[in-house]
Amino acid sequence: MNKKSLIIFGSIFAVLIIALAVALGMSSSNNKQDTAAENEATNEIEPLDTTPIEGQQIVYLGEEDAANEIFLAFDYSCPYCKQWMGEVLPQLEKDYIDEGKAKFRMQPMVFLNDTSQRLANFDQNLVHYNKDNYFKIARRIMEEAEHQEEATGDWGTDQYVNNIIADYGLDQEKMLQEPERDSINVTRKYTRALGVETVPSVFVNGKRVENPFDVNEITALLDQ
Repeated sequence: MNKKSLIIFGSIFAVLIIALAVALGMSSSNNKQDTAAENEATNEIEPLDTTPIEGQQIVYLGEEDAANEIFLAFDYSCPYCKQWMGEVLPQLEKDYIDEGKAKFRMQPMVFLNDTSQRLANFDQNLVHYNKDNYFKIARRIMEEAEHQEEATGDWGTDQYVNNIIADYGLDQEKMLQEPERDSINVTRKYTRALGVETVPSVFVNGKRVENPFDVNEITALLDQ
């Protein structure tokens, strides 16, 4: 084979190699796109870790050994969080929590104002010292928010907290002490771990719910 033939042969071989590489690349790209589409279609999202921060005490609504966990990041001062507690939670409680299919945990965040921090501190002491009354009191605070603001203007104030303490016969010293963990730092830890930037934010088994008010979306994750 002369020199010219070698050059022609080499050129043809190089073209074939390039064509093969391109074909393989396109195939790989298509496979990646197919995999991404399949993952999206089956909601194969990598779950986030909603476990408590190290040493944090928690309380569940429902059976602690339930197969599913519903986690709510909320702010006591957030009107939409109050709406979620009043509209969405009762439906989940009836169909899943009371049936032992899921457990529910809520974590107050300090996003909005001084009241957010005051009630997050109180919430932390409730979990620490009065687990049995936790959900009863937390729900009362959320339910009374609008009424108290309109009627007396004292909702969420120090006096309001003192009234709650008196109504339930709680230990005032324990309820008003500085909580075990700074509530702002707790908020930052959850914000970093879960990417919580708005409230309410809802997670089912670590998977973020895109629309926290869409009960169908939440139940679809619970039924997987």
